[in-house]
This record gives sequence, C-alpha cells and structure tokens, in this order.
Amino acid sequence: QEATQQGGTRPFGASLIIGSCTGSANAAKPCLFQVEPSGWHCKVHATAIGAGAEQLRERLAESWQPSMSARELEELGCRLLGEQLPRMRDIRRWRSSGTATSAVITHSGVTVRRLGIGSGDAHGEGG
Repeated sequence: QEATQQGGTRPFGASLIIGSCTGSANAAKPCLFQVEPSGWHCKVHATAIGAGAEQLRERLAESWQPSMSARELEELGCRLLGEQLPRMRDIRRWRSSGTATSAVITHSGVTVRRLGIGSGDAHGEGG
C-alpha cells in the first residue's frame, strides 16, 4: 500500500490489450484498446505491451496499414517480435517455445492460434 501512496512510484497491476467487435453482426467493426495500471486507456490500431514495447510500437507505426488482412497482421507481428527478441533481457521462455499466441476477433467468432516467431511465418496450429 505504501508504494501506491507515494509520488513517483510505479502502480501495481498489469497492462492489458482488449479486443472486441462493435456494431451489429453484419456490420461489426473490430476495436482494440490498451489499458495501463495507472488507469490510462486508449483506442489503438496496433500496439505492444511489456518488455521492448516502445520499440515494437515504433515499428508497428512504420509498418501497419489499415488495409492489412488478419494473416498479414499476424505475419507482421511475428516478424517484429523476432526482430525484438534478441534485444530483450529475459527471453528464455520465448527461445524455448519459439511461439506466441494470436487471437483474431471477427463478428463470427474468435480464432486463437500458436504462431512461429521470427520468420514472419504466421502459419500455426488452430485452436
């Protein structure tokens, strides 16, 4: 509790990326939000949280296009994570698995897949 009552200390909590669809089933539009422990929140097109997030967000800003398909976005994410991982301090868990989880949200449902990291190859197993 002391840490939350002093200025200049970092709040406890977790950053979140929340995805959903708004509108009717026939005209649903995807929405993505980033929420920080401080209470800051923002609607975003593409984002990253955690270690190396600032550099990933810069690269996303350079590479993201509104016309990209879900598959292209997954491939972009895998490529950018692969570029960033060697610079991260604690990457043992990523090196051991070599995968990340992707969730694609559409008006017809949610698809979750395991993706390969680094090559930009987003072909993974469905789930």
